[in-house]
Amino acid sequence: MKLLCITKCPTGMVQTYVAAEQLESAAEALGYEIRTETHGAQGIGGEFTPEQIDEADYVIIASNTEVEKTTRFGNKKLLVVPLENATNNAESVLGRVLEESETYEQSKKQFPKILK
Repeated sequence: MKLLCITKCPTGMVQTYVAAEQLESAAEALGYEIRTETHGAQGIGGEFTPEQIDEADYVIIASNTEVEKTTRFGNKKLLVVPLENATNNAESVLGRVLEESETYEQSKKQFPKILK
């Protein structure tokens, strides 16, 4: 399974990067292919290419605050979770992606303050 994950905390500091590391470690343990894009104080790190987005099976957004440029995931299944879920229990987040992911439009209705 190919996953893309965006992490962002309100200040764009430590938790953004801790969540990315936790998701990467959990994905590796489960045998998933993962790429992370961090939205931190220094800007966007590891920005996904259009090819990576096309190839991805799912997109996980771990954030408690607005994430820009999410319309690029219009044809993907998304799972939106609070950032602390990714930092505290990344393996559980990855386990939920198959059953709880929704279309971009469904997710946008449910999380209008996060998906921009």
